[in-house]
Amino acid sequence: MKKTSISATTLEKIILITLLLITGLVICCFYFVQIGLIDYARNNTNISNTTTNNTKTTEQDTLQKDILNQKIPADKAIALVIPRQNFKDNIKQDLNKYASDTGVTITNYETTQPPTIVSNVPLINGVQSDYVKITLQNPVTFINLLKFIKAIESNIPKMNITGITINHTADSSTLITVEPITIEVYTR
Repeated sequence: MKKTSISATTLEKIILITLLLITGLVICCFYFVQIGLIDYARNNTNISNTTTNNTKTTEQDTLQKDILNQKIPADKAIALVIPRQNFKDNIKQDLNKYASDTGVTITNYETTQPPTIVSNVPLINGVQSDYVKITLQNPVTFINLLKFIKAIESNIPKMNITGITINHTADSSTLITVEPITIEVYTR
């Protein structure tokens, strides 16, 4: 058998060519893997963006529904307190309506100071109490007075009767006389 001998220069050339081929193969593999990863990332980003957009849309829809659901209570809360600059006209209009609905006649309106005995219930920030004193035409039937008081107490904007004095009329079992009534009105 004959031995084949490889010279050092031939071996050097074979190793150099092999190294160049391996380097070229690694570069090609790296290039194709990089392109594959970029495509994969783009596809996942589009899916992620779609999912994120769908999630954002769902969250926005939920938020809008919540806002609409809270609008009615918010409007009621705002209506509980009237603006301070309009309160005299608004209260006079409301009280006249309640008086005519219940058969009571109001003869006088005036703003007044708080009664000496007032509960010290802290009010909500920005809400103030103003007081109106009304005088009714006497005598008044007890039932009509009760209806009038109920109308005031269940009113929006909120009003509370803070002072009332009632006296029985000797002439009748259904008629009473009423001293001026003090009403607390909540304003902002």
